[in-house]
Amino acid sequence: MVEPIGGSRGITNGAKVLAAARALRAFRTYIESMANQLRAEPREGSFVGTLIDAEEDERLTSEELTSMFIGILFAGHETTTNLLSTGLLDLLRHPDQWQRLCAAPQAAAPSAVEELLRYSNPVQTINRVALEDVEFAGSRIRKRQAVVGLLGAANRDPTVFGDPDTLNIARDDVQHLGFGHGLHF
Repeated sequence: MVEPIGGSRGITNGAKVLAAARALRAFRTYIESMANQLRAEPREGSFVGTLIDAEEDERLTSEELTSMFIGILFAGHETTTNLLSTGLLDLLRHPDQWQRLCAAPQAAAPSAVEELLRYSNPVQTINRVALEDVEFAGSRIRKRQAVVGLLGAANRDPTVFGDPDTLNIARDDVQHLGFGHGLHF
């Protein structure tokens, strides 16, 4: 028998869930106060200023603005952390690729990053809502229906990538979906 992570009581006991909920609430309060402070300061030309202006023009609600700040913070931190750790592990598992990167780090780094985003993709799924009815791969997707894209699978598509399960930091023109595509990219 395998014991759950965190011991026999698991990691989602009541006290831990309540502590996490309190921490999230405190963090939201902090973000809201930061947004209020930024509203009072000049912010022309900044990314944060553009978001606050959108809120003030009633294109974003205060709740949406707070959620956007939290999403940006965690998305940027988590994807970077995950790519660094899984990418390093993949390079250690493929010493020939590690040696290739070490031999010419400045020349190899840009394509290595793109290939690691394809191969070790830190974002495995992407959630979207259909804006209209559409037919896709023989299935009907209705307007406002939730759709989950499997980016990791798309990045290993053999019709797009030659030898897709091989890590190759010198791969030419990697057109991965590591961060999605379109407006969100």
